Amino acid sequence: MALVALVIAATSLTLMSFGENDKKLNLKWYEVLPNGNISSMDDPNLETECPATNTSEYCAVAFEEGSTPPSHISETDEGGGTIPTNGVRFRNP
Repeated sequence: MALVALVIAATSLTLMSFGENDKKLNLKWYEVLPNGNISSMDDPNLETECPATNTSEYCAVAFEEGSTPPSHISETDEGGGTIPTNGVRFRNP
């Protein structure tokens, strides 16, 4: 009986620890203009307004809350640069 209680306690503790690492990032979405410049104002609607279907023209890019977005898409990992993005959306063809 004590062994069963020990197994249950260990399993419960293990399962509860998984939730601590499963935190969702707070993202800020910024418009990518046709010339590649990234807007300095975030717009939460861009995630749903711009499709996720990959085309050749970016519509929006996401960065973790608290980070400063670069001024141009070419500075990001999506555009060949080094600044990491947390999501992209594209313009309809």
